[in-house]
Amino acid sequence: MDNLSEERMLFLLKKTRIYLLREYPFFGFWALQGNLILTDELPLYALAMTDGKAYYFSKSTIIEYRDFLHIIFIHEVLHNQLEHFQRLQNRVWSLWLIATDLAINSIIKDKLKLPLPRGVLYGKKFAGLSAEMIYEMIHREINPIGNFLLWSDIIEKLEEASEQTYKEIEEEIWKWIMREIKEIIKRLELPENARVCGNLPDKSIRDPAKTKEIQKKIIELIHHAVIYAKGRGIFPAELERYVDELLQPKLDLAETLNLFAYRIGKGMEDYSFYRKNRRENELILPAAIGIERHIVIAIDTSGSIDDETLKIFLSEASALKDNKTKITFVTVDAKAYEPVEISEYDDFYDTIRDAHAIRGGGGTDFRDFFDFLKTLTTPVDGVIFFTDGDAEYPNKEDEPPYPVLWIITMRTNLNVPPFGETFYFDLRD
Repeated sequence: MDNLSEERMLFLLKKTRIYLLREYPFFGFWALQGNLILTDELPLYALAMTDGKAYYFSKSTIIEYRDFLHIIFIHEVLHNQLEHFQRLQNRVWSLWLIATDLAINSIIKDKLKLPLPRGVLYGKKFAGLSAEMIYEMIHREINPIGNFLLWSDIIEKLEEASEQTYKEIEEEIWKWIMREIKEIIKRLELPENARVCGNLPDKSIRDPAKTKEIQKKIIELIHHAVIYAKGRGIFPAELERYVDELLQPKLDLAETLNLFAYRIGKGMEDYSFYRKNRRENELILPAAIGIERHIVIAIDTSGSIDDETLKIFLSEASALKDNKTKITFVTVDAKAYEPVEISEYDDFYDTIRDAHAIRGGGGTDFRDFFDFLKTLTTPVDGVIFFTDGDAEYPNKEDEPPYPVLWIITMRTNLNVPPFGETFYFDLRD
């Protein structure tokens, strides 16, 4: 086996795809949607990797994991089906790679009932959870600070590289990520030699039109794969449930806000998660049990925000009250205007109207807003900012000590905020 030629290795991978087409046609159909590339070694010592266009296998994987090649293929297919590279937002990259692997391996083991290869990441406490929720749980547990690389950090480093230094900088980034992953795995008490797969982020992810195009193609492939699998008569109930989840929105605004609330709370056990009828203007955020938080809701009222967009922002913001959260409402253009406090007993719209809180219409500069927050007497636990993204942002070095969630429309070419989480909200949907 150690003396397999590359030709023989490629034959085994092609044979595995044929096996998947016969036994697991839904995944086999997807496995055909990319080239096969052999490599001496993959970053992070991964068994395999995908970039959405091809499937990369290390030669050692084919030799040592021959009996698991179909499972490894399914793992990489799941990365593409679940749009993990499109869903990353501006997160800690190493933490996102770990979270997506944990989520996928749970699907393979717990939903599809297939065995996992030795040495891959799996944790019972993460079973059935989305990559986003796993990320938040891990983030809370290890509190990555300091030099952990965000998606935007990596993009910035790669964009600054010249043609001569690109490879060198790329290798340095991988070493950095490897150190981070080892530290995270150690602190989570996961198997220290666990394999993680993934590549470096693609700057095209910041392009909403490109993301939309990829999402459309993925939905089309899912439908074609279902038709193919059903035509073969192999489409078990657990797979049907999985596909139903795939075809639902991956992460809507409500779930994003829930995850944000989780980040600024004390833990999952402190919350009762539920969502009532939005038409009745009820809660999105979970009801907290004995916890008080101070959330600042900021709305961009600069000249680029039209009346219809403003109404949508206000509608989404109005759903954020609960009985353990203090809300401070602020409108912002080139400066922050007089804040309005909204209690659990106040009507959201009446309070804003009576306070004449909707002010603005000028330029867009968010630096004054974050300076303004330093003057508030009640410490801020989190900021939710609705904007079209066309703004002057603070410097990355001025990142505040609390989490910030940017909810940004896709109407214009967007700037990427220097810190915080970002949810791109398409007004056309």
